[in-house]
Amino acid sequence: MKNSYHMPSAQSVVYFIGGGSQIISATANWCVLDESDFVELQNAEDEDKNMSQLKALRLRMQSFKQRMLIVCSSPSQYGGVVHSNWKRGSMGEWHMRCLHCGELSPVKQLAFYVEANNSFAGLQWKKDDNGEVVEDSIRWICPHCLHEHTYHDAFQMNEQGEFKHLRPSNTLHRSFQVGALANPSLWTWREIAQAQEDATDGDGKKYLANTILGMPYKHRAEGDM
Repeated sequence: MKNSYHMPSAQSVVYFIGGGSQIISATANWCVLDESDFVELQNAEDEDKNMSQLKALRLRMQSFKQRMLIVCSSPSQYGGVVHSNWKRGSMGEWHMRCLHCGELSPVKQLAFYVEANNSFAGLQWKKDDNGEVVEDSIRWICPHCLHEHTYHDAFQMNEQGEFKHLRPSNTLHRSFQVGALANPSLWTWREIAQAQEDATDGDGKKYLANTILGMPYKHRAEGDM
C-alpha cells in the first residue's frame, strides 16, 4: 500500500501511516491525527529526545502562517491527548433540539433528573420480565418540556442541533465533544440503551463512557462515589 497520495489539484500530499510509525516527513499546513490517545511516542536514539507525535506534527506545521491541525480520538482517559486538548480549546458540546419546545439539551449523558416533579428525563426505557430492553418503549424525554420523542425523531433533533461552546471566544482552538446519540444513522437508541444496561463492570462502563457518550472514563473502586 502506498504511504502517500499526491493530489495535483490541491498541490498537496496525503500521508497514510500506521500506529506508532513516523507520522510525517514533510512540512504541511494541515494535518489530521486520528486515534490520538493511542499513538505511541516517537522513538529516538536518546531517551530525552523522545517526542509525542502531536508535538512532532505541530513542529512540522510551524513554518506556515495559516495552518490547521485536527486531532481526534475516542477519549480513553482523563488527561489523555484528546481530552486534554479539548479542555484547552473552546469546549464545544453537542446538543439535540426538542421538536416540541425548541430547547437544546446536551447528549453527553443519557438521563436528566427533573426536580420540578421528581421525574426522569433524557433517554428512558422499560425492560421486560427477562430484563431485556423493550425497544418500542425507548423515548427521549425533553428535560425542559417533558415532550417524548421516538427514535424516528432523532434524525431531525440532530439536524436542528448545534454545538454549544463553554469558551466561545476561543476561535483559534475549537474543540468538540460528541457521542452516539448524535449519530442515529450509526447507533440506534436500542444499542445505546443496551450499552447502559451492560455497564455493570469496568469494561462495560468504559465502553459506555468512551464509545457511547464520547467521554473519558475514570475507574472507581466498588463503593466509591
